[in-house]
Amino acid sequence: VKQATVEDEGEYKCRATNHGEDTAEGTLIVKSITTIIDGPRDRKEEVFSSIEMKCDVVADMTIELSVTWKKDNTDLGQLGFPSDERVYQDQNQSLVLKNLAFSDSGTYTCVARNSLNTDTASGLVTVVGIQPLLTRQSEPADQLVGADVSLPCEVAAGWPAPTVTWYKDNHRVDMEEVSIDQDNTLKIRNAEKDDSGSYVCRAENSEGSDSLAVELNVRNHSVIVSDAENVVFEKDSQVTFDCQYEVDSALLGGLQINWFKDGVNLDLIQAPEPPPVIGENILRIAESVSPCESVNPDEDPQLYM
Repeated sequence: VKQATVEDEGEYKCRATNHGEDTAEGTLIVKSITTIIDGPRDRKEEVFSSIEMKCDVVADMTIELSVTWKKDNTDLGQLGFPSDERVYQDQNQSLVLKNLAFSDSGTYTCVARNSLNTDTASGLVTVVGIQPLLTRQSEPADQLVGADVSLPCEVAAGWPAPTVTWYKDNHRVDMEEVSIDQDNTLKIRNAEKDDSGSYVCRAENSEGSDSLAVELNVRNHSVIVSDAENVVFEKDSQVTFDCQYEVDSALLGGLQINWFKDGVNLDLIQAPEPPPVIGENILRIAESVSPCESVNPDEDPQLYM
């Protein structure tokens, strides 16, 4: 009987006849050999994750079967491969590893054994780190000179802990001019015009890197450079008040010039064309009555701003 199977089991009898007869008989019992049909395999797993390695065995259940696990040829439960709540063999003979650490990397072997034979299956587990991931931020609003500016850089994932570096215009930031908090936020105190530029936060570890770019614009304050004037003028004459100003070129689109008389907005119509960076706004008023005639400073102040 070649390649016997369980179907070949039974009573076998040999009979010889001539001038007489003789017989011999015996019983054939076919036992299934122990075979691992689904065992550990080579795999890469992220640190802190949990895994289960199967060890499904086909065997003759009339014979006592033993299934054990080894790591790097050390039996589970022995020094170097302890069994605890994190690492254990479950009721299905699978090996469970929770909250993986880099030290869990190694070759794991399932051993299935009975009195007939022994079968093994092995797999290499490689625990890898987590590539850095930065949380995307919205672009910061334009800042004015003198403001305190914060540029966040939140690390959402990464192990080993990523190293975070800030760059400005492709060069590492000058730590004498800025500060970096423990949460990697870049802070600029009393910002100046020269602090404008392209800032990049880069997080890097052994598994890779991630970067986040932000554009910072620091704008000058709008300033009126004309001196205040006290003007006395004659009846039916024309008086001119100058209003020269300096405005950041990027802010010209939203520029508004307002004139006030004694604190009341005159609601003048502003010229539609955009003024230059250093501009001049002129108010001309022809008074029908001269303030020099019967003027009372307490009751009739003439103040323009």
